Amino acid sequence: MAEGPTAILTEAEAAERLGCSVSKVKKLRHAGRLAFIPGRPVLILERDLVAFQKLDAELKAAAAREKRIKKGRYREPKPEPLTGHALIVRRVMIARLQRGMPVNVTLGLASKPKRRT
Repeated sequence: MAEGPTAILTEAEAAERLGCSVSKVKKLRHAGRLAFIPGRPVLILERDLVAFQKLDAELKAAAAREKRIKKGRYREPKPEPLTGHALIVRRVMIARLQRGMPVNVTLGLASKPKRRT
């Protein structure tokens, strides 16, 4: 799959977009966290910079979550409320359990029956 054209940035331009110094970009390059094209000047593809930003955001979120867990302040996100078919299935299963009837776990969730050809 061919990709469209991508911008090529210098270290200074990449630093500006990241909101950091050129020396920080150099440290990221040397640590292997930021892909680059060697030479003079060192060039960085915009897609590599975007990929780094996404990964960095994920790592920061994970670190913040770990910090909250250690301090005992972390709460699991609430699941989305059931709607439509899933809500009906849940209500039927609860009603069957209350009446002592057998519960078919795959009630309404099984795949469509195969057609005979």
